[in-house]
Amino acid sequence: DWYNAAMTGYVWRHRYWLRQALRQSVAQWPHAQQRSTPHAQQRSTPCAALHVRRSDVKLETGQRAPAGFHHVSEYLLRGRAMLEALGIRRIVLLTDSADAVKEAKEVGDYEWEWLDKARYADDSDNIQFSFPFPSGDPTLETLQLLTELEVVKQCSMLITDEGGNFAHLLYTSMCGRDADSWSCPP
Repeated sequence: DWYNAAMTGYVWRHRYWLRQALRQSVAQWPHAQQRSTPHAQQRSTPCAALHVRRSDVKLETGQRAPAGFHHVSEYLLRGRAMLEALGIRRIVLLTDSADAVKEAKEVGDYEWEWLDKARYADDSDNIQFSFPFPSGDPTLETLQLLTELEVVKQCSMLITDEGGNFAHLLYTSMCGRDADSWSCPP
């Protein structure tokens, strides 16, 4: 709806140094595209965003949450019909897990890309809610998250778990506005 979109745009406005850093970071992405409009149909190479959440399923006690981990192939199984229907071969992987990146490399059916950044290993004892930045640098990780949010605007669909705030934010950022209506991916 219009009000939420306007407020999101206002809240997400960036300071000049951050806008410059974000522009540079997005330009370094492997398939960076210059687009005059964020509308979903302006993409030259179709892609899907795959969001694999792992660090927050490990509880502060060190035990894994009941939901457990899902292999990248499980996410792909969920989205395969739509990927095939849209003819998508390129997948942008968004994850905090080094192991999810390894799993993606094992799935040879797609062209994978991801941001080269610090990630947790699934069996790491360093996963803590009290300090959720594997790089140790909150400013850098904020820039990396904003870069990923900007890059997924190029994608035609989102594959994720049952939800969560970041997944909702990813989906919302993928929606584009044309002259008369909102257009969101499936």
